[in-house]
Amino acid sequence: MGGEKRQESVSELARESENLRREIDRLLDLSGCFTSLMDEEQILIAILREFGETQVDRCAVALFEDVDDRDPAWLRVVALYDRDSGELGLSLVPSQYAVDEMPIVERLLREKESLVLGDNTGDEMPSLCRDRLWMQEMHIVAVVPLVVMGWPIGMVVIGKRSPEPFSESTLRFYQILANMAAMPLRAVHMFEAQRRRMAEQNAVHRVGQAVNSVLLLGDLLEVVYQQINTVMHAENFYIALYDPFHDQVSFPFAVENGRQVRWRERQAGHGLTEYVLRSRQPLLLPNRVAERLNELGIAAIGQMACAWIGAPLVVGDKIIGMMAAQDFTTENAYTPADLDLMAALANQVAIAIENARLYEETQRQASYLRLAAEVGKRIILILDIDDLLHQVVELIRTSFGYYHVQVALVDEKTQEVAAQAGSSVPGLDIGEAFPRVGVGKEGLIGWVAAHGEPLMVNDVSLDARYLHVAALPDTRSELVVPIKFAGRVIGVLDVESDRRNAFHPEDIPIMSTLADQVAIAIVNARLFEEQKQRIRELNALVKIGQQLCQVTRFAQLGELIHTELSALLDVSNLFIALYDPQTAMLRFPLAYDHGKCLEPFTLPYGAQDEPTIWVIENRQPLLIRNNAQTDSELVAWNLNGSIRAWLGVPILCGEQVLGVLAVQSSAPAAFDERHQTVLGTIAALLTLALGALAE
Repeated sequence: MGGEKRQESVSELARESENLRREIDRLLDLSGCFTSLMDEEQILIAILREFGETQVDRCAVALFEDVDDRDPAWLRVVALYDRDSGELGLSLVPSQYAVDEMPIVERLLREKESLVLGDNTGDEMPSLCRDRLWMQEMHIVAVVPLVVMGWPIGMVVIGKRSPEPFSESTLRFYQILANMAAMPLRAVHMFEAQRRRMAEQNAVHRVGQAVNSVLLLGDLLEVVYQQINTVMHAENFYIALYDPFHDQVSFPFAVENGRQVRWRERQAGHGLTEYVLRSRQPLLLPNRVAERLNELGIAAIGQMACAWIGAPLVVGDKIIGMMAAQDFTTENAYTPADLDLMAALANQVAIAIENARLYEETQRQASYLRLAAEVGKRIILILDIDDLLHQVVELIRTSFGYYHVQVALVDEKTQEVAAQAGSSVPGLDIGEAFPRVGVGKEGLIGWVAAHGEPLMVNDVSLDARYLHVAALPDTRSELVVPIKFAGRVIGVLDVESDRRNAFHPEDIPIMSTLADQVAIAIVNARLFEEQKQRIRELNALVKIGQQLCQVTRFAQLGELIHTELSALLDVSNLFIALYDPQTAMLRFPLAYDHGKCLEPFTLPYGAQDEPTIWVIENRQPLLIRNNAQTDSELVAWNLNGSIRAWLGVPILCGEQVLGVLAVQSSAPAAFDERHQTVLGTIAALLTLALGALAE
């Protein structure tokens, strides 16, 4: 009877491993498929087909009107699948609804997690929501968010007519599938929105033949100067651009005495440039410039001009900069007519500069989309985490030109963040350069790991959370984004620059999207590694079970168990202790100390370490994760000082305790509950082998 149960257990493990392998293979195939799709209709059809393959009766895809809006007002049902009718495709009926009229949608936005609704869940979907989301007559409904950068851009609504609930593994698969589809959906929306914006602005705002023909900012500013210099005395001229986020003024174009020069950017102060930026009004100082500056409370910066003229560059209600000309030899070099002309030119120049910026941003976004596709293409099939992370950091650093890029992963057992891969200084040992930091306790990385939110610091010297790293002395600004999966932080992506104020808010979604891709790749790699580990465990159990019946000596038994367990676990010591209650003695027929097989020996019952006694007396397994920490309500064990982890299981024959099978490790957290299950299975097999050896 016991043999049949064991065989059934082994068969069940094999089936689970095979199911897991098929699920991982399917997700890998789908990831490559979604990455290659750049058309919304193709992506939506692919989503419906994949969810339809899971034997659901109905499926609907709904997107928020603006996928970047964190407080969306409208939801559109865009695609439908119905098993009975065979319908699969885009929604032909106008289906746009107010979010505040659909409590399920508002709840999804708050919780950002899958919702399961139905008669047997105690959480029913309101009839209005059922009608609008095409879930009429469905007994049970799952609402799965399409999440990008930690925020839903829409949802996939799945319905079944049967009352059979969705399993946790099925819901997890749905969420992974939804997240994989969400990224290309958002990328398509971003690209289309940017393209529409450029087309609209280029159609509405014509800035003249000269400046309209140039889209690169550097070339554009040269053309602007040439045009202005033909109608105005501009041997000394400059264009300043304002960065409101960093409160900085930069000078992409400046001419002194007819020759182009470079001026350094600076923090906004109280000079003439800043006065025009704040007032948003053209300004003419035809003469007595020093006196006028004093009257206006403007600080004098640089050489005092004899005449000065300037106009703001405004697009809509946004001030983007200003342009000015000055004469150092002649007062009244500029007239009110010149001021009107400069103001009129400034209107055209502002739009042309903004268009050039948008063009460069479009190029940057296109470069980002290519990078995202390249990252996805490269990493999705990499199943070795170390190789995966090294390729990611190298690709990001070389593509964006950052000073340093690294990925650090959260160790859930120790609640620490450990650097896994970095790209910056040649020969840098990432493990030595970056010590493990406590989640929420140290550094910018620790803060992001604890809070799950991006953190941008444009001057690390001013942030008390910054943890100085001697190997990277030139870090001046840093952007850290969480690597999340299913709402849980599994790591962080850290990018650093050797320039202050290197990062802008628009860098956050770029890095967050890359982090989302990395998260899926990490989970895929971990699932693959877990599958391999389970297969190794299963093979080891099968091998031990097959060979135990052939063992004739304890030495053979010990060598077999030690060999197989050492391949699975980080084992320093291993022993079998047999308990004789009549003599109150513990006999050790098998014992290994750091790989060395010891001669059999016997100890009085009370002379052995307390964990072994506890297992015998309580007839239960005992797992001590880290002997250096208090992680158990039990008394501190009197373990050898070099041993940090201990795992022991009872060897039982009915109600009788025959002894203990135990492993020890000098590495903390070397064992977990899965290892306990493996050791327990071996202990059960040992019962038969010990009986045969006793005979």
